[in-house]
Amino acid sequence: DDVESRGLGDVYKRQPYNGSIDLFPCVLAQGYVTGTSTGATIVATTYDGSSLSVSRVAEGHYRIKIPSSWKMDHYKYIVMLTGIGAVSGGPNSPTKATLKEQSYEYFDVWVSDDSSVNDGSFSFMISDTYAWGNNGGFLTPT
Repeated sequence: DDVESRGLGDVYKRQPYNGSIDLFPCVLAQGYVTGTSTGATIVATTYDGSSLSVSRVAEGHYRIKIPSSWKMDHYKYIVMLTGIGAVSGGPNSPTKATLKEQSYEYFDVWVSDDSSVNDGSFSFMISDTYAWGNNGGFLTPT
């Protein structure tokens, strides 16, 4: 049998890793979060059209929930983050976003401009750490 399911709704074709330079990470979702003192909003696209949600846990602390249908263990995805603009109340204070925690249900992000958290905005990309894309298909190292 040359196919298997990874719990992501897609079927991956088992092939030996070929060292090709045209491999790329399989992006599950990408988007941005706008955080303020009154809450947070998210704009995102996902590989399967499902929705992500965001909540403001505390000042400068945001939680993004990932779909349970993805069945992701915390070690099977990576989150890349970058701050957008300046933190709330600080027009000259660049925003940085830090991954605080991740689980199979969500990941948490801290936003800051120094050692203390601040409300602010950030962009993100979630990638599957197990599979690689190649010419419209998927490769998994053997």
